Amino acid sequence: MGMFGVTPARSCVCRVLVRLCVPLILFSVVLVLCAAGCDATPAVPTGDDADPGQGTDNHTLDDTTLQGRVLYKDMDIFDGQDLWDEFVSKSTSGEPCTVGLAFYLSPPDESRYSPEAYNEALKDYQAYRLAEIHFDGATYHYTYTEGRNEYRRAYKYLIRYSGKPANRTAPFSEYVYYVLLNDNTLTWEQIEARMVSSQSDVGIDHRVVYSDRIYD
Repeated sequence: MGMFGVTPARSCVCRVLVRLCVPLILFSVVLVLCAAGCDATPAVPTGDDADPGQGTDNHTLDDTTLQGRVLYKDMDIFDGQDLWDEFVSKSTSGEPCTVGLAFYLSPPDESRYSPEAYNEALKDYQAYRLAEIHFDGATYHYTYTEGRNEYRRAYKYLIRYSGKPANRTAPFSEYVYYVLLNDNTLTWEQIEARMVSSQSDVGIDHRVVYSDRIYD
């Protein structure tokens, strides 16, 4: 396992995602969701309501909203690698820059739920979640949406982690993650261990903003 820290000049929706997809502990990766196939373009849901809010009939995003963003399908990068590479290059050199992200989530798997629980899962289902990272030359400002709400967090570091999954049953053989953090001494194993801890107060404030899993 290798780790590379991207430090500036002066320096993925998580609980809902976990509820809807494969548990994080199974795949040894934060925000790892259902391991859906990556050989088909995620279809933009159709409908009359263009609000990316809650529910099955009101989570549509049009193509214009997705343009110019790094697109992820179930937390695995699908499109926009060049946009991400440009953002990393600029922020590494201390240049202010911004990158948009769009996270597509597959619908809940009906076979994993009882009828009642499946209906509840559909109520919470949101196909797309949008996010943005703005680097001002010193700090990474992360803005993301949950339903109709917008949240903002600030982080000092963008850290690159790479290696092999600790869980040998994981469907991928290697990974590359970029994580926003305020502590650049942490290893991925430490972050992951805190994620699966039974103690709710030991979690590490972080955001996985890039995920690339390599399949054999």
